[in-house]
Amino acid sequence: MTPFDTPYPTFNCSAYAEGVPQGSVLGPILFVLYTAEIGRIVARYGLGFHQYADDCQIYVATSVTTAHSAVDQLSRCVFTTSKFG
Repeated sequence: MTPFDTPYPTFNCSAYAEGVPQGSVLGPILFVLYTAEIGRIVARYGLGFHQYADDCQIYVATSVTTAHSAVDQLSRCVFTTSKFG
């Protein structure tokens, strides 16, 4: 057995052009850093933003009378964030 032999399974590595590798110890921290700009974009539209682990949610609270403008604002925000990355 050479110093580089191991009884543990080996894995093939892949290069990532974007995103955050899943399953790594740094994954949650890297995800927060990678998606930080989305929170700033959402704030510009005055909408709510929630982020937990590997999930982001954009939301808006509205009354029935202002629902149309709220949906329009949410749609514009989602369009802007979809261009992110």
